[in-house]
Amino acid sequence: MRELISRKAGIDALLCLNTQISETYRDIQQLVDAMKGYNKESVKFDAFYLQDLITKKQGLSHIYQQLLIQICIHNSCDMKSWQSGCYTYDREEIASWVHEFNTRYDVDIPLEEVIKSLRFDYDMNIELTRTER
Repeated sequence: MRELISRKAGIDALLCLNTQISETYRDIQQLVDAMKGYNKESVKFDAFYLQDLITKKQGLSHIYQQLLIQICIHNSCDMKSWQSGCYTYDREEIASWVHEFNTRYDVDIPLEEVIKSLRFDYDMNIELTRTER
C-alpha cells in the first residue's frame, strides 16, 4: 500500500512538473515573440535586463539537463536490485545506457554527468578510470 501511495505521489509530482514546464515554455515563447516585436521597432533594452533573461535561460537549461539525467537513470537502472546487492553496474554498461537514451530521445547527455549523479546522488561505487583521476 505504501509503495502505491509513493507511486501516486511521484506521478502527481511529474504531472505538476509537466504543467510548470508547459507554463514556463509558454512564458519564454511570449518573451521571444515580444523581443521579435521590439526588435522590429528598434526598442532598446537595459543590458542588465538582457543579462537577467540570459541567466534565467541558462538556469532553465541546466535544470532541464539535470532532469534528463535523472530520467535516463530512471529508465536504465534497477535501483532496488542494486540497493539489495543483487546487481552491480560497470562503466561500460552505463555508457551503453546513456548512448541508447541519447539516440532514442535525440539528446546529448554527457556520460560523465550520469556517472557523477550515480556516485554522489545514489552512492553507487563506479570505478574511476585513470584519465578521470
